[in-house]
This record gives sequence, structure tokens and C-alpha cells, in this order.
Amino acid sequence: MKVKICLIGDRAVGKTCLVKRYLMDHFSREYRQTMGAKVYKKVINLQLELREKMIEIDMTLWDIMGNLPLSDLTDEAYFRGVQGLLVVCDVTRRSTVESLDNWIAAAPESVRHLPMYIIVNKDDLVNQVEIDEDDVFRLGDTFSSPVVMTSAKTGNNVQQAFEFLAKSIVERQLGPDTDFLTEQRFGVLERPAGISAKAF
Repeated sequence: MKVKICLIGDRAVGKTCLVKRYLMDHFSREYRQTMGAKVYKKVINLQLELREKMIEIDMTLWDIMGNLPLSDLTDEAYFRGVQGLLVVCDVTRRSTVESLDNWIAAAPESVRHLPMYIIVNKDDLVNQVEIDEDDVFRLGDTFSSPVVMTSAKTGNNVQQAFEFLAKSIVERQLGPDTDFLTEQRFGVLERPAGISAKAF
């Protein structure tokens, strides 16, 4: 199954670092601004529990630059065939959280109803945090989306974030008898009364 995922969010929130940590288990402190979009690929195998078989997922990851005019997000070249979004902000910069509304609103209408995870990156920088736990849960409530705390530097929850989204996409395509998520959710805690989640 082919799966296309787009990463969007402000510049320097760590989108490229997240992709490189996921693909190559590598982290670099050097910041290089993404121009336009970078495209990466990875093939993974996920277990279909009820169907007792593995499914091969050919993932294409589009890392979209963080300072393009938001009007450019309507460009079909970015979102043609996309099946899921990772919307990334930075736990050390509240402004990157506040701009998520604009990023999501700028995406084409058809994209806003696809599986989406809010990624709050750089959770290793505990002394610089500008977002508290209530902010994290409000994010999930606002966007009707799970929220995962990650660190591209340490690798915390990075693999899980990409693969949770991939599983959500497959479940959406194959139907409700696709049972991926009976396993332990890697520390994702879901609020009993809501749909947001936080990964500790």
C-alpha cells in the first residue's frame, strides 16, 4: 500500500530532524532551511492482527518548508494524493503552537479531514518549555487530533508518531476490521472524555 504523508509547521520546529531521526536514526544540531519541499521514502511492514498477516506500506514523506506563503499550501504539487498530516510545533516556542490554526486552515479543504497528528517537538529541552500539559490537551481538542510529544534529538516517540499515523491511514482505507491498535500505545494517554492524547 502506498501512503503519502505531509509534514507542515513553522520553520525550525524540527520537521526535517524528525524525518531524519525516523529514517536514519540520525540527529544533527546544524539547521538548514528546507526550500520548497523535500521528499523521502521508507517501506515498513505492519501487522494486521485480525487478518493475521503483514501489510507492506510504501511511505512517501513530504517535508514542506516552514516559511513559504501559506497561500502556497493550496498548490496541488504538495498535497496531490496526500493521505495524512503531521502538523509540527516546538514546545519551546508558543508562537509555533499559535500558528497551527493558520497552517491547517491553509491546507486544501479535502486535506483537513484526513488522519492528522499534532507533533509537539523538542520535549528534551525541559528548561525552555513554553507549553504546559493543559496546552497540549487543548491542542488535541481544538483540532480533533491526537497529540504526541517528541524529541528528534533523543528519538522519543518519533517512530511511534509516524507509524501511528500510517496505521490510522490504513485503518481508514481498509475499514474497521483492521486491528492495529490493541497493542500498548507506546505511552499515549487518551483523555477519557476527549479525543486528544499526549505521549509521555
